[in-house]
Amino acid sequence: MRFVNIGISIVFLVLCFQNVKAQKIGYIDSKFVLSKMPEYKEAQQEIEALSTAWQNEIQGMRKEIESMYSEL
Repeated sequence: MRFVNIGISIVFLVLCFQNVKAQKIGYIDSKFVLSKMPEYKEAQQEIEALSTAWQNEIQGMRKEIESMYSEL
C-alpha cells in the first residue's frame, strides 16, 4: 500500500511539472513590428487626415457659434 501511495504521488508530481514546463512567456516589440507593416503606415496617414479634417470642422463650428453669440 505504501508503494502505491508513493507511486501515485510521483505520477501526480510529474504531471504537475509538465504543465509548468508548457507555460512559456514571450515578449514582442509591437512598435517595431507595426513600423515594418506598410498597412499600418497607410492607416496612420488616414487617421491623421481624418483628425485634421475633424479639427478644422470643429474650429469652423466654434467660429460660427462665436459669431452667433456676438450677434445676440
